[in-house]
Amino acid sequence: MAMLSQTAVFAGGLLTNTNQSFIFGRNFARDGVIAIDGVYSNPAGVAFLGKGLHLSLGGQSASQTRTIRSGMTLLKPAGLPMTDEQWMQSPYAHPLSLNGGDANGIKSFKGEASAPFIPSVQAALNYDKWGFQFAFGLVGGGGKCTFNRGLGSFERQVALLPSILQLANTTYQQQYGIDLGLGSNTPGYSVESYIHGQQYVFGFQFGSTYKVNENLAVYGGFRFNYIYNKYEGSISNITVNINGQNENLYSYLGTKADALANQALSYQEQASNYTRLAQEATLAGNEQAAQQYAAAAEQLTKGAQLAQGGAQTLGGVRSQVADRNLDCTQRGWGITPIIGVDYRWGKLNLGARLEFTTHLNIENDTKVDDTGLFADGVNTPNDKPGQDLIKRIIEVAAMPQFSGKIIFLQNYDMELARRLVQGVDVWLNTPTRPLEASGTSGEKCVMNGVLQFSVLDGWWVEGYKEGAGWALPMETVFSDPQYQNELDAEMIYNTIEEEIVPKYYDRDADGIPRAWMASVKKCIAEIASNFTTNRMLRDYEVRFYNRLAARKRELSENDFAVAREIVAWKHKVLAAWPAVKIVDVQRARVGDKPIFIGRSYHFELTLDLAGLAPEDVGAELVVARPVEPDRVVEVIRTVPLSQVQVSGSQVTFTLDYVPEQAGMFDMALRIFPQNPMLPHRMDFALVKWA
Repeated sequence: MAMLSQTAVFAGGLLTNTNQSFIFGRNFARDGVIAIDGVYSNPAGVAFLGKGLHLSLGGQSASQTRTIRSGMTLLKPAGLPMTDEQWMQSPYAHPLSLNGGDANGIKSFKGEASAPFIPSVQAALNYDKWGFQFAFGLVGGGGKCTFNRGLGSFERQVALLPSILQLANTTYQQQYGIDLGLGSNTPGYSVESYIHGQQYVFGFQFGSTYKVNENLAVYGGFRFNYIYNKYEGSISNITVNINGQNENLYSYLGTKADALANQALSYQEQASNYTRLAQEATLAGNEQAAQQYAAAAEQLTKGAQLAQGGAQTLGGVRSQVADRNLDCTQRGWGITPIIGVDYRWGKLNLGARLEFTTHLNIENDTKVDDTGLFADGVNTPNDKPGQDLIKRIIEVAAMPQFSGKIIFLQNYDMELARRLVQGVDVWLNTPTRPLEASGTSGEKCVMNGVLQFSVLDGWWVEGYKEGAGWALPMETVFSDPQYQNELDAEMIYNTIEEEIVPKYYDRDADGIPRAWMASVKKCIAEIASNFTTNRMLRDYEVRFYNRLAARKRELSENDFAVAREIVAWKHKVLAAWPAVKIVDVQRARVGDKPIFIGRSYHFELTLDLAGLAPEDVGAELVVARPVEPDRVVEVIRTVPLSQVQVSGSQVTFTLDYVPEQAGMFDMALRIFPQNPMLPHRMDFALVKWA
């Protein structure tokens, strides 16, 4: 069996876990292979297989759980009546601490990534001289990722709201004597956010080979690529603690803005009345009264302007905290021309494959877009924005003041990459978050002792070690790309000027940059070693092969005594399982009344075990996203129940559950057989639901 490699056409990336098969993992070193899996990696070499039909079918499933820790510290804004020390001790300095983060403002966001099924079909039909080939598989993407509680980049901007509102309230009080009613002695916020993404690039490859002689073969063909992307996300129900109460900010600001606008109209009407009275007093010759009326009109006009300004300020903030949703599906296609050659000389085999530029044509099918970034029906052929950026870089490089300082290298390939990664001191990589697929060039850099300076995205989020490179934060600060780019540029320039350049030119009497070389050594020792085939094979050995070998020895000892015991136990449970009954259930009635975060809810379950031992059965609470027809159930967490009482054939389980996450959820109690001799739960997949 051979798996279809994912190394060439698109930067779909690799899951950075180790639960992939050895056959899959070896594909990245199969470029000169003469075997059926060469239909993808070395199609010309397949011509040297024997005459007849050659077929390979393969498949793999992969999954990964990723926990991202995000945090930030804010400096004291000007205008607040407190010292810097008081500010740093306040909750505003570490805003994520106001909604589940720790005292330093660090909060964890958990995501699930999976590739449910990675298929591979490779076939070749060889004749004397000619051969014909077909392949199908995933050549990019091939998975999905879900963050049910959003990402730090989503929440960081919401986390700023308590301090922004406090500052606005203080500013209006100090300057205008107006209390906007936005302050709080117990600051806090909450937000419901969600992101789900899918990407699949299916490749259908067709081609033919011609065996020139017994040593030389050539190949010509193409790959039809079908692209399917899915993006779903939402940010909703933003609440902030105001005057001790959690308020939906969109609704609250709307009410306040309307009140200030009405107040402005009232002041303006009163100002008009006083202006009329001043005119009447002037006509009557009462100058003193006219001046008093005019002064009152002026004060009311200023008050109307201030109230109207406050209404506009609140309205502007309100527009930024409205619920936003996205549901966009992208479909498209592209053609990849492919040529190849293979030459055999004794035991030496030289294979080469050239894939020409793939031009993609992708169109948005957007049902909901509150972001303004995914207009329905918009076609994105060949990455026009990227082309425009490259065009601008070439124009700037041609300017006299930049001559010789900016070099644009076209047709980046393996040969050019090999020379670059061996000949530079710093590898600067600044992809747009979170679009970096992997970053294999950076991985090759560290093998050559090249220090990396990149965004914490792709491979660098796992590879980065302090003192062995530099990093830009994973999360963004601004939703506006222009503002974020300006901030990133400033951080890049500051890092280069204040850290990288001084470290590189700090040399001893022998001209050796000791600190720089220490970082190079640390890069090779602590980073490069984690991205090697040796590490992958070691993980397989330690995590899987050794454990499987130990398991085999355990099962086979004493004439397979343990195996016989497991089989006997399974037979006993299978016979009794239909008679296992739920006698009584006590649980929180989710649909009857609200459920509150931080409050304890009691669950109790009594079973009739029908002759099974109490230790043969376990119970747990399952919390999932609302279950919908034709959709995969998304389990958020499982919480085990504890055995508290055994009476005859009956056993009672209990749980006091404290919810930690807001949102809509389904909950159910699950009963299952358990035995410490089983390798895992799914080895005996019996279940009952309460």
